[in-house]
This record gives sequence, C-alpha cells and structure tokens, in this order.
Amino acid sequence: MRERFSRNAVLALLALVLAAAALAQTASEKPNVDVRRVGSRLACQCGCKDSVATCSMLECSFSKPAKERIAQMQAVGMSDEQIIQAFVRDYGRASTWPHPTRGGGSSRMRRFC
Repeated sequence: MRERFSRNAVLALLALVLAAAALAQTASEKPNVDVRRVGSRLACQCGCKDSVATCSMLECSFSKPAKERIAQMQAVGMSDEQIIQAFVRDYGRASTWPHPTRGGGSSRMRRFC
C-alpha cells in the first residue's frame, strides 16, 4: 500500500513538472498577444537588431527567457510599464525598443515640409 502511494506521488510530481515546462515553453515559443505587445517594446540583447517579440535567432539566449519572464510578470498582474521598467532596471535604457542608441522611433525622425 505504501509503495503504491509513493509511486502515485512520484507520478503526480512528474506530471506537475512536465506541465510547468510546457507552460514555460509555450510562453517563449508561442507567446500570446500580450507577451508580444510588451516584447515589441524591448530590444533583444543577443546582438541582433530586433525586438524581443521579433527576434528570429534560433535558440536565442535572450528573447526566449525574456518572453517567459514577461508572461510570468503578467500572470502576477504587472502592467506593461512596470514590466518595461523592470527590464530597464536590469539591462539599462538600451533594453527599450527602438534602441535609443541605434536610432529609429518617431522622436528621431525629421519633419519634411
């Protein structure tokens, strides 16, 4: 009887671990619209010139964990601005998109009359 209980506990724990891994994989590989919205405002730090949402580097070492982190932060109720500020705090102003140092964005566009 005790062996059966122990076996069931191990199987339940294994199922829980697999479910958590599947959710984390989903957040990074198939992010929802909310994760993409925030990710489009963050610059990928892998060396590409894309946002976290649009980085197409295979097995990117930054965008994949960043998408997972964004999903986790959203799950606890953080706003887009709070998430952006957390990334700025951790990675500096260069973590925003478009990169302030790489140009782009409406604030740097010239007006033509």
